[in-house]
Amino acid sequence: MKTMVVGASKGLGKALIEGLGEAGDTLIGVSRSRPDQLNHKADVQVHWIEANLAEPAKAAQAIEASVAESGLDTLIYNLGIWEEFAFDPAYHFLADSDEQLEAIVTCNIT
Repeated sequence: MKTMVVGASKGLGKALIEGLGEAGDTLIGVSRSRPDQLNHKADVQVHWIEANLAEPAKAAQAIEASVAESGLDTLIYNLGIWEEFAFDPAYHFLADSDEQLEAIVTCNIT
């Protein structure tokens, strides 16, 4: 099985790369950079695509090129960014800049 995890450099995405797969499977991580430390299963091949999804057209080209020949069986889209102070008690949505909100929509949806 060939599985791609988008947003795989830390947190849940990294845990998916480290925990998924069986002998002979291939996992493909996608993030701005590959984590320094990955503890994936021994018989699982792991490949990495360094792509910044804040630049969706460029990222899509890199991702497509990497799987064009052999395809994918599963795609896990685990990407999301938040407002800079989203979890701060003083957070106020209407005070966010248009630029920040546009970047969030571009990255999370586009």
